[in-house]
Amino acid sequence: MDTLVTAEWLKQHINDSDIVILDCTVVTMPDANDPRGLHNVSGRPDYELGHIPNAGFADLKDELCKSNGPVEFDLLSPEQFCASMSELGVGNDSRVVLYDANYTGRAARVWWMLRWVGFDNAAILDGGLAAWTSTGNELSLEPVSRPAQQLTSNPRPELIAQHDEVLAKEMILMMEVLQEQQRVKGSQIMQLLYVYKWLYTCVILIVLVQLTLYA
Repeated sequence: MDTLVTAEWLKQHINDSDIVILDCTVVTMPDANDPRGLHNVSGRPDYELGHIPNAGFADLKDELCKSNGPVEFDLLSPEQFCASMSELGVGNDSRVVLYDANYTGRAARVWWMLRWVGFDNAAILDGGLAAWTSTGNELSLEPVSRPAQQLTSNPRPELIAQHDEVLAKEMILMMEVLQEQQRVKGSQIMQLLYVYKWLYTCVILIVLVQLTLYA
C-alpha cells in the first residue's frame, strides 16, 4: 500500500471489506494558562459533526497515548497500542487509511506508530479531510463501530531515538558545524593573504615604474 492515497482512490475503495478508515484529528486551541500558549484537545467533537463515511475515530489524546505521561502524546507499550487499534477494527490483514482535519500531521503520527509496532499496510489520505470535501464528497454523521480484530505486535525499537542518542547526534552536528566554520574561516584568511600579496606586488611595481620614469 502506498504511503499516500488520494481522495479519488479512497472513494473507489471506501466499501472494501478490509479497508479501515480512521479520523485522527487533534484540535489545537489558544490557552493563556499553558506555557506554550496552546492546548491540544481531542478532535472527537469535530468528528461527530461530520466525518468521511465508514471512518472511525482514533483518539490520540486518550486511547492511543498515555493520558498522564511525562510528555504529551507519550507512547503506550506496543502491546497496549495494538490492543487499542484492534478495538478500532484494525487487524493484521487490514488496509488502514488515516486522515485528520488539520494538515495530516496527526494522521502521520498514527501512521508512524503503526510502523513502530510492525504494521506497514497503512496510508495517509493526501490532503486530509479538506481533500475529501473539496472534490464534492459528502460527510457522514453516523457513528462507526467495527468489530474488534487482532493486531499482532512486532515492535521496531530502532524507530525510537533515546534521549542520549539525540544529545550525542546534536554534539556530533555541532562539532561538524564548528569544523566547517573553521574551514571556511581558514579559506577566507588564505584568500585575504593572497589579495594583500597581490596588492603589495602592484604597489611595488607602481613605485618601480615611477622611479624609472623620473630617474
